[in-house]
Amino acid sequence: MGGLGDTGEHPQVGEEGRKDCDFPRACTEEREGGARLQGHVQMVKLRISTVIFDLDGTLVDTEPDIRRAVDHALGEMGFPPASPERVRKGIGPGSETFAKIMLPEGGKERWEEWLFRYRRYYTEHCAERSRPFPGVPEMLEELRSLCRIAVATNKPRYMAERILDKLKLSRFVDLVVGPEDVSRIKPDPEMLELVLTRLRGEPLETLVVGDTDNDISAGKSLGALTCGVTWGYFPEPELRRLGPDFLADRPKDVVRIVEIFEEVKSCAG
Repeated sequence: MGGLGDTGEHPQVGEEGRKDCDFPRACTEEREGGARLQGHVQMVKLRISTVIFDLDGTLVDTEPDIRRAVDHALGEMGFPPASPERVRKGIGPGSETFAKIMLPEGGKERWEEWLFRYRRYYTEHCAERSRPFPGVPEMLEELRSLCRIAVATNKPRYMAERILDKLKLSRFVDLVVGPEDVSRIKPDPEMLELVLTRLRGEPLETLVVGDTDNDISAGKSLGALTCGVTWGYFPEPELRRLGPDFLADRPKDVVRIVEIFEEVKSCAG
């Protein structure tokens, strides 16, 4: 994988009176598998003070527990198990869409019944097989000293908090926001706007990190920097086509992105 800055684009410092910094060179100190800059980034505020993460497919591999709950609810209703591909396709877009994707043709009108059965089972078993992706706890621990950390997820907040608690990740997170807290879920930016209101953050000082189109679209609508992660559930070619500002191949790359902005701030004086 190429290092961040391999596109040849040279982000420039946007505040009047500040000099240009060698952003690409700073970004490529750890080339092998490093974060990749997808295009031109205007260095305006020169600091990332808030990082907003998605949960499923970004911080935690929740697919094993989701798949078990999906098949349990389908079985209770007399339907066959869902394929792994169908389960992955359904993760992220919100409860009603998720339910309708999981149900076979002829059963989609029963989505509310299925969702009730799914949630009843999943709430009790949501963190039995789910695990943080390798490197995520270390990433969060490093980020704690650099910025505020939030989780914005289309999964019900009480489920997200339960998973974070059971996996001992909640100690790193300043705020969790879910669909109960807003009227419109991702890809609408309302969830992210609420995070910044509660944490007193600014869009230009925010990095939105996720593995799907919902995350990248919400971040762009907010006016924040966006980072797509390639270890999640969304195919990398599709993720790349969304045009996030960065692509991260490993959790440590997210830390490096935040550190780079601190370095550019220093050299901009």
